Amino acid sequence: MEKSFLYKEQHEIPINQLLAYVMAKIKPFEWVSIDMFNEIKPFLYPPSFSWRYHDCDGNIYAEIFECIHSFKGNVEWTMYKVTRNYTIEPSQIHIIRLTEGSSKLESVLTEQYSDFVGKAIKDIPKLCEHIEEKFAISSKKPLLPIIP
Repeated sequence: MEKSFLYKEQHEIPINQLLAYVMAKIKPFEWVSIDMFNEIKPFLYPPSFSWRYHDCDGNIYAEIFECIHSFKGNVEWTMYKVTRNYTIEPSQIHIIRLTEGSSKLESVLTEQYSDFVGKAIKDIPKLCEHIEEKFAISSKKPLLPIIP
């Protein structure tokens, strides 16, 4: 049985789990969707990371929001809240979700944004480095989740 990503070294983490690994260094998760995108079908499930920290005030989310919005990559990234959970994803994907609906996301991305998903995926390691620098967590290990 493969060990959890929380017990691995950062260089062992696949790119689709890298943001979850880095975000776990900030605070323990209460809920998380570890895989950020589908490696086989990236247009079906494009880059998007959703999570919620355990027992966390709004200040840390505000700091993360500022960090995400200050990142300069190949694409623009955003962070938003849906019910109790937070999501980080490329702004264009969020706009498509709002205007076309999540059910049409794959077809819209395939037909109109064929290069976009690849650019977003290439951004992930640099986005993670940006977060690690902002929160001074490069040398930290991920914190174990706390499930209420």
